[in-house]
Amino acid sequence: MEFVDIRYPFDNFISFVSGGYFLALESLHLTLGVIGFFFISIYLLYTLRLKFALLIIYFGGSIYSNPTFESFGVSFAEFVGIINSIIFIITLMSRRTILSKTSKLLFSILFIITAHVLLVWFFYPELIDNVEKAVFRGVLILKIFVLACNVGMLAIVVRNKKRLGLFLQWVIVYLSFSAALYIMQLIEYNLFSIEPFGTFSNAGFSSGVSFGSVATERGHYAKFLVPAIPLVMYRIFCFTPILFEKIRFGVYFLVCVINFSASGIAFLLSYILAFSLVFWREIVKKYLFWFLATVLIVFPLTVYLLFEQYMSIVNKIIEYVFSDEASGGRKLSTIANYLNVYPLGITYGGSSLRTIESIGPVELGLIGLVTQFSIFLLIFAVLITKYLLNVGFFCRKKNAGDKILFCGIIISLFIFVSDILWFLPIIWCQYQMYENRELYRK
Repeated sequence: MEFVDIRYPFDNFISFVSGGYFLALESLHLTLGVIGFFFISIYLLYTLRLKFALLIIYFGGSIYSNPTFESFGVSFAEFVGIINSIIFIITLMSRRTILSKTSKLLFSILFIITAHVLLVWFFYPELIDNVEKAVFRGVLILKIFVLACNVGMLAIVVRNKKRLGLFLQWVIVYLSFSAALYIMQLIEYNLFSIEPFGTFSNAGFSSGVSFGSVATERGHYAKFLVPAIPLVMYRIFCFTPILFEKIRFGVYFLVCVINFSASGIAFLLSYILAFSLVFWREIVKKYLFWFLATVLIVFPLTVYLLFEQYMSIVNKIIEYVFSDEASGGRKLSTIANYLNVYPLGITYGGSSLRTIESIGPVELGLIGLVTQFSIFLLIFAVLITKYLLNVGFFCRKKNAGDKILFCGIIISLFIFVSDILWFLPIIWCQYQMYENRELYRK
């Protein structure tokens, strides 16, 4: 019998509290999540300088995207990002501050997306035929603006290795805390027969369930959690983590493995492959024992214990992507169907406004890029290529940190074409760190 997903009976933080859901056992992980989020955030605001604390909350808290963590359509982390954006604009106006290359790239993309929306609105008014659609696109554009401002602030505030170490430490605290809440849901469900809000069937609909933790559902959670792997790896290999930090790393990686999302597992394997190829010399010289133990013992044991779940994910990927009968908006023919009707594209709509019902669904990132932006996608490709050349992306990497961020950017490009996750803060944070890499060697 197919498992029925257990979603959320509330829309935001206000209804979560006013409806009394914060007292329900099914909401225990969310109630603790809100308490923990505010406790960590208040502690940071009390102990660190304002700009620095706001940066950590914005990037680390972006994974807290569940309705519990938002009001009036804005998440707590986004609200903090808006405040930091205002401070950033004031900073730019009050002193001579040069925008970082990464921030310039995002502002350039933002300008083109805005111009494209206006152009499409003029030629295809039926795509934006009511106030709700116009406002929604405006909100998406503002989110990119907030991201660009916070990336610019990151370039200004985090300019030495000590600051970077503290930044990564606290971002990982937010991530590992969310992973601990995921494990709490797992324990509630399996040991106490409690069905927490945010309990979902596994990808591929194998037996067993996965959880949404502090995100909307298991897939969204994986898409926020797994792309942070380069930040965790940077903290591990470029600093000296204490024992408690190592425990947090273990909790983080455990949840990356047991959260059965097709996208999440695909991203995880991509990072493993990239790191293995880039660090093969270091693996042979320093970590050969642990590498062999992982390949010969840990990996086979994990596959054996979770064989059904992983095989169902593999089958789902094959069916949706590689099969001749691929469905769900992943066929390349979808591009032709959309561009035949809207040659200029349908405008940036994120993952929410990616589909025109009369034409068909869009699920793959590459298809979404082409159908939303059409010929304008070539401008983005030129801008990103120029950016990578300007930041020395193709130059020889001097240390482990450079290599880790190199892997992060390479896999981010894979993420961009496989899923509609183009403006995830935790990814663009890595771009800015790579640009500033010379500062972090001091």
